[in-house]
Amino acid sequence: MCLCRQIEACFSDIEKACSEELLEEFCTCPFAELHRYHWSLGLWVRNAFLLPGQPLQQALVTCGIHESDDISALIVRLFYLYEKEKREKHDKR
Repeated sequence: MCLCRQIEACFSDIEKACSEELLEEFCTCPFAELHRYHWSLGLWVRNAFLLPGQPLQQALVTCGIHESDDISALIVRLFYLYEKEKREKHDKR
Protein backbone atom coordinates (compact mmCIF):
# COMPACT_ATOMS: atom_id res chain seq x y z
CA MET A 1 0.00 0.00 0.00
CA CYS A 2 1.31 3.41 -0.90
CA LEU A 3 -0.51 6.00 1.16
CA CYS A 4 0.69 8.85 -1.05
CA ARG A 5 -0.94 7.25 -4.09
CA GLN A 6 -4.18 6.74 -2.18
CA ILE A 7 -4.23 10.38 -1.13
CA GLU A 8 -3.42 11.59 -4.64
CA ALA A 9 -6.15 9.34 -6.06
CA CYS A 10 -8.77 11.38 -4.18
CA PHE A 11 -7.64 14.60 -5.91
CA SER A 12 -9.61 13.89 -9.09
CA ASP A 13 -12.77 13.46 -7.00
CA ILE A 14 -12.08 16.76 -5.26
CA GLU A 15 -11.60 18.47 -8.64
CA LYS A 16 -14.91 17.07 -9.88
CA ALA A 17 -16.71 18.31 -6.77
CA CYS A 18 -15.39 21.87 -7.14
CA SER A 19 -16.42 24.45 -9.68
CA GLU A 20 -13.67 26.05 -11.75
CA GLU A 21 -14.43 29.31 -9.94
CA LEU A 22 -13.88 27.67 -6.55
CA LEU A 23 -10.66 26.02 -7.73
CA GLU A 24 -9.38 29.37 -9.02
CA GLU A 25 -10.19 31.07 -5.71
CA PHE A 26 -8.62 28.16 -3.81
CA CYS A 27 -5.39 28.31 -5.85
CA THR A 28 -5.01 32.06 -5.34
CA CYS A 29 -5.41 31.77 -1.59
CA PRO A 30 -2.12 32.15 0.29
CA PHE A 31 -0.93 28.81 1.69
CA ALA A 32 -0.96 30.24 5.22
CA GLU A 33 -4.68 30.98 4.90
CA LEU A 34 -5.87 27.54 3.80
CA HIS A 35 -7.50 27.19 7.22
CA ARG A 36 -10.38 29.17 5.64
CA TYR A 37 -11.32 25.95 3.84
CA HIS A 38 -11.62 23.86 7.02
CA TRP A 39 -15.43 24.00 7.17
CA SER A 40 -16.01 23.77 3.42
CA LEU A 41 -13.51 21.72 1.44
CA GLY A 42 -12.06 20.14 4.57
CA LEU A 43 -15.50 19.00 5.74
CA TRP A 44 -16.25 17.63 2.28
CA VAL A 45 -12.95 15.68 2.35
CA ARG A 46 -13.82 14.25 5.78
CA ASN A 47 -17.25 13.15 4.61
CA ALA A 48 -16.08 11.82 1.25
CA PHE A 49 -12.94 9.95 2.30
CA LEU A 50 -12.49 9.77 6.05
CA LEU A 51 -15.64 8.20 7.45
CA PRO A 52 -15.11 4.85 9.20
CA GLY A 53 -14.75 1.98 6.76
CA GLN A 54 -13.73 4.04 3.75
CA PRO A 55 -10.51 2.83 2.08
CA LEU A 56 -8.42 5.96 2.70
CA GLN A 57 -9.57 6.17 6.31
CA GLN A 58 -8.73 2.49 6.85
CA ALA A 59 -5.28 2.93 5.30
CA LEU A 60 -4.56 5.90 7.55
CA VAL A 61 -5.72 4.06 10.67
CA THR A 62 -3.45 1.16 9.70
CA CYS A 63 -0.58 3.66 9.66
CA GLY A 64 -1.59 4.90 13.12
CA ILE A 65 -3.22 8.15 11.97
CA HIS A 66 -6.66 8.63 13.53
CA GLU A 67 -7.59 12.33 13.71
CA SER A 68 -9.82 13.14 10.73
CA ASP A 69 -9.59 16.94 11.21
CA ASP A 70 -5.81 16.83 10.98
CA ILE A 71 -5.93 14.44 8.04
CA SER A 72 -8.42 16.57 6.10
CA ALA A 73 -6.27 19.67 6.74
CA LEU A 74 -3.27 17.78 5.38
CA ILE A 75 -5.21 16.58 2.32
CA VAL A 76 -6.45 20.13 1.62
CA ARG A 77 -2.86 21.40 1.77
CA LEU A 78 -1.55 18.60 -0.44
CA PHE A 79 -4.39 19.19 -2.90
CA TYR A 80 -3.49 22.88 -2.95
CA LEU A 81 0.12 22.07 -3.85
CA TYR A 82 -1.05 19.55 -6.44
CA GLU A 83 -3.38 22.08 -8.09
CA LYS A 84 -0.79 24.86 -8.03
CA GLU A 85 1.79 22.63 -9.71
CA LYS A 86 -0.75 21.42 -12.26
CA ARG A 87 -1.74 25.00 -13.15
CA GLU A 88 1.88 26.14 -13.38
CA LYS A 89 2.66 23.32 -15.80
CA HIS A 90 -0.42 24.20 -17.85
CA ASP A 91 0.54 27.89 -17.95
CA LYS A 92 4.04 27.08 -19.21
CA ARG A 93 2.66 25.37 -22.30
